[in-house]
Amino acid sequence: MTEELAATVHSEFARETIEEHHRLAVARSRLRKILEGCIQQPGEMNRAALLHAFREFRERLLEHMEIEEEDGFMLPLLEVRPDLHTRIEELLREHNRLRMEMDQTVAILDRHTEFSSPIMDIVLRIADMLDVIEAHERTENALVLETFCQDVGSKD
Repeated sequence: MTEELAATVHSEFARETIEEHHRLAVARSRLRKILEGCIQQPGEMNRAALLHAFREFRERLLEHMEIEEEDGFMLPLLEVRPDLHTRIEELLREHNRLRMEMDQTVAILDRHTEFSSPIMDIVLRIADMLDVIEAHERTENALVLETFCQDVGSKD
């Protein structure tokens, strides 16, 4: 692959990765708004909306992580920068922790049919989880940009 073609491929890869993370940020923002509604006006309608929104967000995030792990940014980053192996392994471990946390959260939401104290605890738990996911996405974006800038940018 020529340097020019490699630069184009890496540029497209970086752009697609950043765009996918942006789409996930939009979904995260929608869920945060529902969380705010649950805090301001707890009630059955908001509990149902929260359950629906969280399930939807969870599915989106699971698809996102699967893409990253199977044919997304992980492998191309390692091909360009094998020295990132440890950092990428930590991100993968975080994917597993997030999966478990989301599964537990859905199970708890399913068990509680009324908006009660445990549900409010879950609202706060989801808010904390979204903060972790946001930091995780920033780290992934930084790795993509760091790799893109060092690999392609240094050849200008």
